[in-house]
Amino acid sequence: MGKEVRMVFLDFSKVFDKVWHKGLLYKLKSLGVKDPLLSWFCSYLSDRKQRVVIEGQCSSWLSVEAGVPQ
Repeated sequence: MGKEVRMVFLDFSKVFDKVWHKGLLYKLKSLGVKDPLLSWFCSYLSDRKQRVVIEGQCSSWLSVEAGVPQ
């Protein structure tokens, strides 16, 4: 008893239509966001890749440097 729990829910897809990942991380750091939260954002946005599949044909994988992961 007497313990406090804090929770934050974030819905990134509604906040940003398109955001440059490196720019967002730079801005968060410049605003004073520190680890472990900054590391979480970095991990969430880093090394993302995507491809398109149409009628069983796959495009090459491309790095995603902007946008919001879904």
